[in-house]
Amino acid sequence: MTEKNEPYDFLCDNGFFEPTKIVVEDNKKQEISCCDNNISDVITGTTQSRKEKFLKLLWNEAVMWDLEDGGLIFIILSLLLISLCVIAFLGAKYGLAVFLIVFQIIVLLLGIIIFAGDNIAEALYLKNKNLHLEQTLYTLDFNLNIISVNLKNVLLEYDNIRYECSVDENIKYFFENEVFFTPELASDTARIIREKRTEILSGILTDKTNNFLNSTKFFKYAKKYYQIKFLDESCWNRISVYEFLMSRDSFVDFCEFIQETMAAEKKEEQMEKAQNEKCRKIISDVINSNE
Repeated sequence: MTEKNEPYDFLCDNGFFEPTKIVVEDNKKQEISCCDNNISDVITGTTQSRKEKFLKLLWNEAVMWDLEDGGLIFIILSLLLISLCVIAFLGAKYGLAVFLIVFQIIVLLLGIIIFAGDNIAEALYLKNKNLHLEQTLYTLDFNLNIISVNLKNVLLEYDNIRYECSVDENIKYFFENEVFFTPELASDTARIIREKRTEILSGILTDKTNNFLNSTKFFKYAKKYYQIKFLDESCWNRISVYEFLMSRDSFVDFCEFIQETMAAEKKEEQMEKAQNEKCRKIISDVINSNE
């Protein structure tokens, strides 16, 4: 640990990220197209229209009623109303019969919401966004590489709209602002994130920032970090690309991850080396015993 007032050199932590081992590779850099440099707008996404708010309400009401056995309630209520309508007509109480028929129509609309509201809302949302299932969308990893994903479903939840997508034959969930309709939109966002990330890390690493962000070690472990902290985590607990290296805490967490991973890799390498040595010794002993 460093002294309380001593500056902490993140790039020289017991040989971890030694400056002599940092390699700047120009071919690792991405060329990003230009757009407005305002990451807060990118993170929050566009303001939802009234249509989208209504579709979310329809989707959530359908899911809520389905979870609360709304279908059973609908069937019981419909049978009761039909029975009352028949009784009213037989008793020549036509005013009551008309009232019950209108009420039955309202119940039928409720039934549509219960049984098909989520599917209707999803279909209308996809049409409004000019999307379709099985469409190829794009997302960014922590290295700001563009990754293609395949749209499987849309969940129109109250707080967040989630896209269910297949990634390397695995199903993952992405929030609405984590997927892009075209590679160009993903590229524009990557440029914004890269500039903001560089700006924040410059306050920590000063003139070593570019060496850090373009080192082979960064690209290697950012890929592993993305797999563990993003793809393997639920969408509610994971670290998003908008949060990665956007604060001192995030940077320290990433450095600790690299340090721990390197130690685990070194231990595994030593164990493999010892196992190979043991095998060679056994083979050598067996061969020599036959001579």
